[in-house]
Amino acid sequence: MTRTVALSQFMPYGAPELQSVARPYMVRALFVSSAIGTLLFAALGLLRTFVGEVSVAPPPIVFMLVDRPPVPPPIAAVAPPQPVVPAALQHATAGVALPVPDDQVPVESTIANADELRTALPGAGTGDLPLVVEPPAPAETLPLLGEYVDVEQMPVAVKSVSPEYPSIAKEAGVSGVVVAHLLVGKDGRVLDVRIDEKHSILMLNEAAILAARQWVFTPAFSNNRPVAVWVAVPFRFLLQ
Repeated sequence: MTRTVALSQFMPYGAPELQSVARPYMVRALFVSSAIGTLLFAALGLLRTFVGEVSVAPPPIVFMLVDRPPVPPPIAAVAPPQPVVPAALQHATAGVALPVPDDQVPVESTIANADELRTALPGAGTGDLPLVVEPPAPAETLPLLGEYVDVEQMPVAVKSVSPEYPSIAKEAGVSGVVVAHLLVGKDGRVLDVRIDEKHSILMLNEAAILAARQWVFTPAFSNNRPVAVWVAVPFRFLLQ
């Protein structure tokens, strides 16, 4: 007669033994690890209470101005105009008519009328001759902002006007540098003003534009001829 016996009874060691003690050991390890974590968290809270949190200052932020505004050209001294000397007054003298021979009398010239012109010049006044109309002079082409213009001599400011500091900007404590691009025409007058987007201050732009329109320059020259060109002028608004 053959009897069947369980492996754990026949061989009470190895995997069956580990399975029987695994659950109690797992529960015990879970409780021990939870208790250690709770103690560490409580110790960290007590350490913060006694020591206090250490405040770390944030690193300073450094602003670097890559594109510096160009330095305005020096204002050249303008020579005063030469004084105008009035011409000397000449006294008129009355002339006396003298008789001359008939052969020396010049022939009087008269203006021909329409009939005489039509006889002398066939087709004149009849519409046979074509009407010549001179074409109008081409309009001056102004360069766009940022467009390259080949010049030998750049404009030089002969009249500069400082902008008026807006009162609302002063009260708000707004200051800084506004860079304006000026289109200088052939006569040295400012034809257009544009504010640089990288150097723009909303509360100060209008004051810079009003001042820039009053500047006067010597014109730029290319091939010994005046040309229109853009120049950049910085306007500094500083609180006293």
